Amino acid sequence: MISYGQNIKSPIMPCDEAAFNRIVDSPEVERLCSMIAAEPDHKRQAEMKRGLPFFCFHASFRNGRRIAKDAIPSGFAMIDIDGIENPREVWEEIEPRKEELEIVLAHVTPS
Repeated sequence: MISYGQNIKSPIMPCDEAAFNRIVDSPEVERLCSMIAAEPDHKRQAEMKRGLPFFCFHASFRNGRRIAKDAIPSGFAMIDIDGIENPREVWEEIEPRKEELEIVLAHVTPS
């Protein structure tokens, strides 16, 4: 199980597949991501991202708080790769090997 928060200040909650899909398919999340992508000021982008939901792929957390001692590892490893010009193109190259590489999710963040 993984966890998520509605925004940077919200409590942490369990995230099943239905919740994940509901969040990433949300019109409000899409609207905020579009605004972030169109914003040229990196400082303002960072402020706007604080209003987005976030996922804790590496663990779930007890007590609604993201505190290391409360972490229950999910068994997933997460790799965050920055600076890719076209991440979807890179994924098209990797995708045929996803089972071999044991990739269960590829996710493009608002960054």
